[in-house]
Amino acid sequence: HSPPSPQSQDDQRRIATTVGTTTGHVDNNNNNNDSGDGGGNDEDRRFLDDVLMIYHKNPTFLKLAFQLLTPHHMHLLTHTLPMITPSSPSPSPSPSSFNWNSIKYLDLTGNLIKSEGCQIIAHLLAHNTSIEVLNLSMNDISASGALCLCQVLTNDLHNQAQLQQQQQEEEEEAQLQQEEQQRQIVTIPKNFTLKHLDLSMNRLGNDGMQHLSHMLRHNHTLVTLSVRSNKVKSQEGVSHIMEMLAIAHYSETLQEVFV
Repeated sequence: HSPPSPQSQDDQRRIATTVGTTTGHVDNNNNNNDSGDGGGNDEDRRFLDDVLMIYHKNPTFLKLAFQLLTPHHMHLLTHTLPMITPSSPSPSPSPSSFNWNSIKYLDLTGNLIKSEGCQIIAHLLAHNTSIEVLNLSMNDISASGALCLCQVLTNDLHNQAQLQQQQQEEEEEAQLQQEEQQRQIVTIPKNFTLKHLDLSMNRLGNDGMQHLSHMLRHNHTLVTLSVRSNKVKSQEGVSHIMEMLAIAHYSETLQEVFV
């Protein structure tokens, strides 16, 4: 269901080469190489310039698949990139700077984003009004990363309030914990744009399936969700998957869950 990439293999190889030279540097320095001038070192700046070059070719489609991108690179993309301009002028009429709200398709397949990077992406989604397709397959994401995404995709606040009222009938200690969790979820900005989410071939496990199942009951925008190959090893996890399939069957918006 993914549209073909308009970006050349040369573009992808250029970023892979740049990131390959920075990954070890980033890890050895505890990811604290950022500065306010558009990148903490020359490698970071070259990486951002390469992304800008790809962006200017098609500002609606950003494919950064299999580039060894880490949470550090996610931080550069979401926090630093929108504030810089390219080292060389872009061809008219392309924009001179990066704007996340022009991108409709974001492909981050096969990187090293993990749950820490998912937290950064969730913050991006909470303030984004354009991304409709997000591919996060093969990124070693755990249940905690899925929870970050689910918090911004739980966008049916009316039904969520009803759920919170039902929870008041539960045991007092559990009730207090759940109410606090619901209050935290309600206060997080929501995404109302994303339609297609691919989380296949990660390690979400049983807990990740539970988070996603709960989110789907309170989401009115997703059309497809892929959760294939996510290390679900118990009947509990299978039950959550079955719940998601049932939600897709009766939902007015969700059309298919790929398992």
